[in-house]
Amino acid sequence: MIALSPLASPGHSSNVHFTHSSTLRTVEEVFGLTKLRDAANASNLADLFSAIAAGGPTGGVGPDGHSRPDPRLTPGQVLTTDLAKICTSGYSRTVRSVNAAEKAKVAAAYTFTGASSSVEYDHLISLELGGSNDPTNLWPEPIADAHVKDGLEAHLRSEVCAGKLNLADVQARIAADWVKLWNDVGRP
Repeated sequence: MIALSPLASPGHSSNVHFTHSSTLRTVEEVFGLTKLRDAANASNLADLFSAIAAGGPTGGVGPDGHSRPDPRLTPGQVLTTDLAKICTSGYSRTVRSVNAAEKAKVAAAYTFTGASSSVEYDHLISLELGGSNDPTNLWPEPIADAHVKDGLEAHLRSEVCAGKLNLADVQARIAADWVKLWNDVGRP
């Protein structure tokens, strides 16, 4: 099988045994479907998508096709839980401070050597949700996922500031698995 995708690992050869059922299982996992027949026992194709194209590994790509940071390198870091600050218009601009040297340090930790234009050095817990600029809250996220995550973060901030969601819960959930939280809140 040849995998053509911006999320495929360039030149990667897998030692995992795949069958036609592996492809079916992967499609079923992406769409949250019941595993049919032999697909329930097959390996999914996630091993083929474990790195950013032309760069190096992130934490990995889940069976849903979305990337996640390595929790050992990027567990998430909170700067504040003060709603008065977070809910003030323009707050994140006042605390944004990640320089080129810090981005290089994060890239080195992730062994990312690709074009910086292919990733966003993203805050796992976003600044608009009280996240920190600390390197343990940053990771080289593929641009496509960064755009999806930006929409989630804006939605969550709106809900937190309206009193509909608890900030500490949102911070913990986005740090644990931003894609699951995105799915749970209806993919805003």
